[in-house]
Amino acid sequence: MPVVAHGAYLINPASPDPHLWARSLLALREEYGRCLALGIDWLVIHPGSHRNTSTKDGIRRAGEMLGTLLEEEAEGVELLLENTAGSGSSLGSTFGQLAAIREAVGLSYRVRLCLDTAHAFAAGYDLRDPERVKASMQRIDGEAGLENIGCIHLNDSMKELGSRVDRHERIGKGTIGKRGFSAILSQETFSGIPGILETQPEPDSAGRYLSQVRLLKKLAGKTP
Repeated sequence: MPVVAHGAYLINPASPDPHLWARSLLALREEYGRCLALGIDWLVIHPGSHRNTSTKDGIRRAGEMLGTLLEEEAEGVELLLENTAGSGSSLGSTFGQLAAIREAVGLSYRVRLCLDTAHAFAAGYDLRDPERVKASMQRIDGEAGLENIGCIHLNDSMKELGSRVDRHERIGKGTIGKRGFSAILSQETFSGIPGILETQPEPDSAGRYLSQVRLLKKLAGKTP
């Protein structure tokens, strides 16, 4: 079974503050080292915030941090850059920005992407039905290459399309809905890619995520 770790949220690869940037690199080194020690193959990280400087400069700083890390650390852990909802000065609201960070790293073969469905929807990628999912997948493919997605965070969204607000909802109870997840899960390119729930568990004692997992399997056309 695949094991995917998630880096600390306080790590900010795009920070313009040299002290915060250095501390973020130190924290990222520790996360990477733990993954190596535990035999974990994937580490998801957020691209960070440029803090109202510029997207271009934020991308450059993020690429520099990841490149520095990967040049000094042994291979064995793949970094997965996660897309974001795009609030404030956060990077990663488009997959084009994530692709630019990969390119800036230099060792791009050690960096891929994590698709968060709620974040993508909040950033303007429509995922509500098969036609819109197809269009959004074509957009992502053109911006960054669907083959570079190594993990999916399967989250419905409390907020509307393009809201730029990151609020996760249980599967089928948000604005993406069951029809959208059925279309997402039918994408051939995602076959075999690990999917992770980041939603609220159901308030029962008999398997708090079981009903959501069963629903996802049903929507994917698999026996629960």
